[in-house]
Amino acid sequence: MAKIGLKGLDQKLDQLLENRIYRDGTVDAVLEDNAVLVTEDQYEQLSAPPDFEKFAFDDIRKKRILLLQMANQYAPSSDPIEKLFQLATFTRNLEKLFPSPEHPAYKYYKTPDDFWWGGTEEMVMTKGSDWCAEVARLYCALTQVCGIPSRIVYTMSSDGGHVISECFADGKWVLVDPLAPKVYTKRNGHPIGVVEMVSASKEEFEEYTSSPEGVYIDKSLFKYVGVSEYRIAEADQYDYGISKCNDYYRKILEPIWNK
Repeated sequence: MAKIGLKGLDQKLDQLLENRIYRDGTVDAVLEDNAVLVTEDQYEQLSAPPDFEKFAFDDIRKKRILLLQMANQYAPSSDPIEKLFQLATFTRNLEKLFPSPEHPAYKYYKTPDDFWWGGTEEMVMTKGSDWCAEVARLYCALTQVCGIPSRIVYTMSSDGGHVISECFADGKWVLVDPLAPKVYTKRNGHPIGVVEMVSASKEEFEEYTSSPEGVYIDKSLFKYVGVSEYRIAEADQYDYGISKCNDYYRKILEPIWNK
């Protein structure tokens, strides 16, 4: 897919992107910069099955991380769609489970300056997080160790944005919100992917976005949609350095942090 980028779509959105909390060059910033805006000429390519070989990784990575253990523990189902939901239920609860149930993230980090953003997926998991970009990346890592290809999806409007995932399970691409938790489906339970969401009629779009799960299940956030490829098999290509709170987000977060 040719990189198109997400900047220049909307003045308010540009301000959010320019003041993002992730340092330039770190993995979450790079994934955002490499996102492809979903337009009609991208539908065929985005609907195509993934190249499974690109998601293969050696046992060294698998053995040294907690991801496979957690994936097996919290998503035991052999049904791929059910497994997606089980994994999303796990990621939804990260801030309550880590650093520990006795000291959950939402109490452990007293101010925005006590928290940090980014890091490897293992770091994201063990620090506890409800920050959508890094949780979506962790979700992709969890699905990939389960043998399910996945990618990052950015949903945006003039008033904000959200980051979710898209996974290739049971022979089709499926949108998942790892913080809701939610597997996007039609009313008949048939899962849908990003192309079906973006190309939907007004009636279909209302159907896909009418359920109440999560804070960000909001149809307004699908004004612009971008897709970015992320594969943990290529982890050595990314900078997993951490980012601290910047002035822009400190002003936004301090009044509501741990309230």
